[in-house]
Amino acid sequence: MSIVCTLCCWLKKIWILQQNAIRLQYSGLAQSTGEGGIKAAFLRFGEVSRVKVVLDKKTKQSLGFAYVWFLSEEHAQTAIEEMNGQFLEGRFIHVVLAKPGSCKARPKPSPYKF
Repeated sequence: MSIVCTLCCWLKKIWILQQNAIRLQYSGLAQSTGEGGIKAAFLRFGEVSRVKVVLDKKTKQSLGFAYVWFLSEEHAQTAIEEMNGQFLEGRFIHVVLAKPGSCKARPKPSPYKF
């Protein structure tokens, strides 16, 4: 029973940390760049809790941007200052603090043409 309680407490702590994580938007992503490569590039600024490359739902191809979550606001700010405007994997990248709710799916376009 104590192993289960320990595991539950650990999972709860991780969930709380994720909820308070600082999310950055990284655009200018090369098609060949995966989540592992992004995490490796950002780890030098601090602990990265999560990386998500945004994919087209139909083709499963990268849409050219990703989100990076940091556990520390200070580390996130340093990453923005150091990475924004850099040339990475043949492309200039843009790194900013993500807007709240910007990770949600985009609304479907209207079937009507105007």
